[in-house]
Amino acid sequence: MQNGSDVAYEIATVDGDKYFYYTKNDPTIFFYHKNKEIGSSDIKMMIKYLNNHNDGNKVNKIIKNVKVVDERKTASKN
Repeated sequence: MQNGSDVAYEIATVDGDKYFYYTKNDPTIFFYHKNKEIGSSDIKMMIKYLNNHNDGNKVNKIIKNVKVVDERKTASKN
């Protein structure tokens, strides 16, 4: 994944597809499927879209089921 930060965030879908990822380079989010970039969006544009479509409640329901697992290896102190 060439764009965004050094961290890729996996998005596991309901049907178990674990090949969706995104990276961030504020204010842009880059979306990938199977390591191929499929699009990008400015964070403000995403929020505007959600607000224009009254999807705030839908987002809040999804957030309740979000689980964050940090699989980065921590650097050794030695």
